Amino acid sequence: MTLGKYQVIKPNQDRHQLLPDSHKLNVTVTSSHGHIFQLAEKVEKGQFVFTAME
Repeated sequence: MTLGKYQVIKPNQDRHQLLPDSHKLNVTVTSSHGHIFQLAEKVEKGQFVFTAME
């Protein structure tokens, strides 16, 4: 089982201020065989969990 959590840290800004798209993450989690387990675009935070039998 694999799990992960990611988040953009805003050290010098108001926590409630929206981030521009240029400061957001594009996340792709793939296996060594190229299978996509997680795909997220223009996000500030997220998490993923999967079990792989490869």
